[in-house]
Amino acid sequence: MPDAGPDAPAPAPAPADPQGWCVCGQRVAIAGARAVTLTNGRPGWEGHCPACGSPLFAIRRRAAGG
Repeated sequence: MPDAGPDAPAPAPAPADPQGWCVCGQRVAIAGARAVTLTNGRPGWEGHCPACGSPLFAIRRRAAGG
C-alpha cells in the first residue's frame, strides 16, 4: 500500500467517541470501533478495550430529538 502522504485526509473518527463497559470494570472508549447492525436491525458498535484488549460491544442510542 503506498504512503498516504501529508495531504491525504485522515480517517473519520467514530461519531460521539463510543464507550462501553469492559470486563476489567472500567467504562472505556471502544478502540477500533466500527458500526455494526444486529440481526434485529438495531445499530451497535463493536471493538475492543484499549486497556486489556477484551472485545467490547455497545448498542448505539437513537439521535436526540428523533
